[in-house]
Amino acid sequence: MTAIAADPVEEAIERVLRFNCPVRVSSDRPVTDAYLAELSARHEGIWCESTAEGELIISGASDPPVSAGETRLSAQVVTWEARSAPGTTRATTGGFNIEGWGFKIPDISWTSRERETAALRDGKVVRGYLPAAPEFVIEVRSPGDDLRDLREKMVGWTAHGVLLGLLVDPRNRNVHIYRGGDEVDLRREPETVDCGPEMPGLVLDFTSIWPLFDD
Repeated sequence: MTAIAADPVEEAIERVLRFNCPVRVSSDRPVTDAYLAELSARHEGIWCESTAEGELIISGASDPPVSAGETRLSAQVVTWEARSAPGTTRATTGGFNIEGWGFKIPDISWTSRERETAALRDGKVVRGYLPAAPEFVIEVRSPGDDLRDLREKMVGWTAHGVLLGLLVDPRNRNVHIYRGGDEVDLRREPETVDCGPEMPGLVLDFTSIWPLFDD
């Protein structure tokens, strides 16, 4: 009897579901739109990103404090959007298909109405992946996340059209601010972060975020 080779992607998904930490894996199949759609349909609650090297980064649910922090930050962005910034705020369930970089899912993002309209006119949405980069992203570090990988992702965001990116490291109470072409601005335990001039009028309040991670 011929042994059936294990699928490395399916094994990676099993590890994500069991240990709840992101896994990077090489696929035996090309990472195409159809393949990502197939994975998303077959595994509810799994999010897949692709790398420039053709690998997959597979992740699952956030731990409770991270999820709560993402929700509170997302609510602030939604309030700002409704008040003064027509566009779309997305949480983890919304991703982006970026030419030259692949499929990416930020924890929180905002895309202007103008950029989204242009993207929908010129490209095709695949399983929720908008064919363009947002203007603003927030990534919140989970316990299993490698900080080096997140820093690399933030550099990628700003290299592919994101105007402002925040990397929130809640257990160290740091916010790393990324702007294209500039050095990273590290804020240690800030009470607020002013996201201008890129996102005028958006001031994020972190005083309700940090206590979520008190031991």
